[in-house]
Amino acid sequence: MGSIDSQKPLPLQLYQLGTDNLTCHCALPSQRLSTFIYYYWWLDVADGETLLEVIPDNATDLVMSPSIDEFSVVYLPTSEKFSIQLTGPISYVGVSFRTEQMPMFFGTDWSLIKSLVPGEHTTKSLAIQTLVSEVQNLQHYNELANNLDPLLIDRLVQSPNDLSTNKALDISNVLTAMQVSVGEAGVSAIAGHFGLSDRQFRRIMQSLFGFGPKKIQRIVRLQALLRALLNPDTLVTNDGFYDDAHRIKEIRSLTGLTPGQIRHMAEIYNSSS
Repeated sequence: MGSIDSQKPLPLQLYQLGTDNLTCHCALPSQRLSTFIYYYWWLDVADGETLLEVIPDNATDLVMSPSIDEFSVVYLPTSEKFSIQLTGPISYVGVSFRTEQMPMFFGTDWSLIKSLVPGEHTTKSLAIQTLVSEVQNLQHYNELANNLDPLLIDRLVQSPNDLSTNKALDISNVLTAMQVSVGEAGVSAIAGHFGLSDRQFRRIMQSLFGFGPKKIQRIVRLQALLRALLNPDTLVTNDGFYDDAHRIKEIRSLTGLTPGQIRHMAEIYNSSS
């Protein structure tokens, strides 16, 4: 298992920190796809029963498997920590989409994405038969970008939507602002900065992520703090947390872990071979 990359983009998941019997590797997509995709990931599950711990994030993951024929499932953004019981040995491959861009990428809307049933229904509805087949041919995580980039670029070109359409909100800038915002006042300030009322802002965020800006604010702040915890050379100031006790409380409320436990997981991850 490789070390944590200080340049790895958010979101950051616990299965990338190092959980017993799990090994996760990530790869960045091509520049052309980076507007839509955070990164690709490859998860190896060792022999036996393993509990996968997942922390809140703002991504939507399209998950496939080199080990299971015709397997595809979409995991929507979550605002609560959850666990998945896995049985190995098995491997999974994921495409971590920027949630606000995924409907545009596939030329569809959220009502369809939220109604997807794992397996053939997902594969056909998103027109990803070629992608699912290619994943089954993968032998190593080093093949992720080279093999998936061309297929996803081709799928993007086929999208019936006008991908140049300007959105009402620059979501990337909104998420960045949320890292240093505090509470409802911070959310209102962000809405005002982008010329929106609180109600308009809440409606847009709800339509994009499935929950309101206050929950997204907590998730994004948590992700930023996790990144700082795991990269000691990165200093985070004015991050919206009142003090260390406040940081610890918020981390524990969303992950069930203390900063010390998270650092310990990272040490195990970095020392694994």
